[in-house]
Amino acid sequence: MSDPNTQIVGTAEIVGHVVPPPRRPTALVLALLLTKKVQSRTDGRDVLLKVPQYLAGTLLYLASQLGVPKPENQGRLNNLKSNFSVARRIIRLGHVVQPLSTVVDVVRDLLKHREEVVKLEHPKSGEDFARLFALFQVFLAIANDVCDDLGTLSSIGVLPSKYAVADYYGVRLWATGNLIDQFETYEATVRLQTRIQILKEKGETKKARDLSGQLFMTRALQVQLFADAVWLATDINPELVGKVLTTFFPEIKPRDHIGGVAAVAGLVSGLIGLHRTYTRALEA
Repeated sequence: MSDPNTQIVGTAEIVGHVVPPPRRPTALVLALLLTKKVQSRTDGRDVLLKVPQYLAGTLLYLASQLGVPKPENQGRLNNLKSNFSVARRIIRLGHVVQPLSTVVDVVRDLLKHREEVVKLEHPKSGEDFARLFALFQVFLAIANDVCDDLGTLSSIGVLPSKYAVADYYGVRLWATGNLIDQFETYEATVRLQTRIQILKEKGETKKARDLSGQLFMTRALQVQLFADAVWLATDINPELVGKVLTTFFPEIKPRDHIGGVAAVAGLVSGLIGLHRTYTRALEA
């Protein structure tokens, strides 16, 4: 039999004193727990490598432009940049499973409303077009992921080098998806701004504040998508980027700066993506 002065906590008996409340985890512990949660996601592992990859590229670009003598660790930075790029591509191998799982739901929805989809005679809501457009987006994502996988397997020597051409198409498919995402994000921003204004006029300030957080994250996504678009432009049409640069800086040689523009754009996209990923992990 336990002593009457004993408190039972779980299976342990603590005699003669009050059990202290559990200590709250420190900021470091919380950061480690969040990082562990982020690393459990494919996009989380990707962005954790993306930031140092493009940070290395940005540092190398700045050093070259500021006339800094080549550092002894320049080779290490170049190795980090190239190896992390390959690692990110390997991490995303098989990502096509995600849009493939989505297509089942989209097709089921289309079949459920097959008469409306075939006739497209209901302009009152645009639901039929929205379903077809959603299906287009899914197949666009599938094609993009397939091209990425083929390009990655070719770059690491698993497939013959002729499959490297898949990267050419993959980047352009990504650019198409980026334009669509930018348009949809802009529409979401306008809707949120309108909703917040209505709530403020009604005096519902708490709901307006809650939506303001969503608006901030949506605007952050807009900036990230724009940074991705800049990176894509340097890959797809570097001549156009060079013309834009010389418009503002006529004295420069564009070819010396295209890589730097890509590195800075990738770093901005990575930092915003890192913030969004940690925010989602914190809210989960």
